[in-house]
Amino acid sequence: MARILASSQALLVLATASCAGGGGNLLPRADLSGTRDVPDVGRDAYSADIDRDIQAFDPGDEDAPPSSDEGTDPGTADPGADPGTPPPPVRLVTDQSALSMIVNLIDNAASSLQMVELEFVTGWAPDQVGAALARAAARGVQVRVLMESDVADNATRADALASAGIDARLDGASKTLHTKLVVADRTRALVGSTNLSISSLNYNHEANLALEGGTLVEPFAAYADALWANPAKAASIPTASVSSLTPIGDGQYVARVLPHIAAASRRALLVMYDLTNDWSGDVGDAAQALIDARQRGLDVRVVLESTAYETYVNDDNKASGPRLAAAGVQVRYNAAQTLTHAKMLVTDDEVTVYSGNWVYTSFNSNHEAGALVSASDVAADATAWFEKVWAESTP
Repeated sequence: MARILASSQALLVLATASCAGGGGNLLPRADLSGTRDVPDVGRDAYSADIDRDIQAFDPGDEDAPPSSDEGTDPGTADPGADPGTPPPPVRLVTDQSALSMIVNLIDNAASSLQMVELEFVTGWAPDQVGAALARAAARGVQVRVLMESDVADNATRADALASAGIDARLDGASKTLHTKLVVADRTRALVGSTNLSISSLNYNHEANLALEGGTLVEPFAAYADALWANPAKAASIPTASVSSLTPIGDGQYVARVLPHIAAASRRALLVMYDLTNDWSGDVGDAAQALIDARQRGLDVRVVLESTAYETYVNDDNKASGPRLAAAGVQVRYNAAQTLTHAKMLVTDDEVTVYSGNWVYTSFNSNHEAGALVSASDVAADATAWFEKVWAESTP
């Protein structure tokens, strides 16, 4: 009885957390994935950035959901729409469909939940996730939530989750926790670019992979275990035994993805939040791989973010875009009304989705996670979504 009462109180805390300290309408926050990719951003500067509201979006009442057109993703079916049909082992989950997928994972968990998140802020959509976690804990599911310590709102969220009987903590490490990963029962998972933020869940272009089955998911569960045990240490992910999926952990993107660009025979389509203007080292190798693909006659197109409230992201992309274009790569910039925060690459019938940007820290030092999947159906969905974003974007 005490457990039920405590969980009920925690649900109230989670449901009202977005009202704390403010009053009035809460504007969406910037997604700070890019900010943490800049080596010289200090704790104070980062906290100031994450506390800054984005004035471009005003969802109105913070307790109300977005309007129907904001909360739909016409290119991707709702992941939880038909519980009677077994889901495919891997599928693409884009834009606002991520919220229903995350809540579905949590609500259907029977024994364990693992979450590794850059940010878990307060607000209508993130609070739905918090309330679902409280319900899971109340029914006896073991819940672990690891969050980046440099995000100011994460401490508030950790306290609210702890009050619901959830084992939630900040990483406390100098290594940046930039991952966005949810694992349920070590058999279902979502990994990709979506942060637990108002902007990511309600407005942004985002790309994630939903995984089904213990063989595919166990490497990601083990990755979450490793970060929980020691967030100061890099965590790689061994290749799964299923040949269609190649997991990607800390520092593994370049070795596991660039050979597929080099081997592509038809296309290389990239959506990227931040492509740094420093092309030395691994980033230069990745950019050159795209240029080489174009010189082989492939369809090589790139969509970059242009409305980020982090000035350096715009500076990076406005420098890197023309360099790619000068080499024959078609480059566009996202529509002004939408933050394009995805990190997705399509090479022939392969799709790579990752949490990291094309910057030095994502390739080499951050905690990052994602996967490369070789599946024609996933590639078809990813290509259709790319074409949608491409059509919205301009040179």
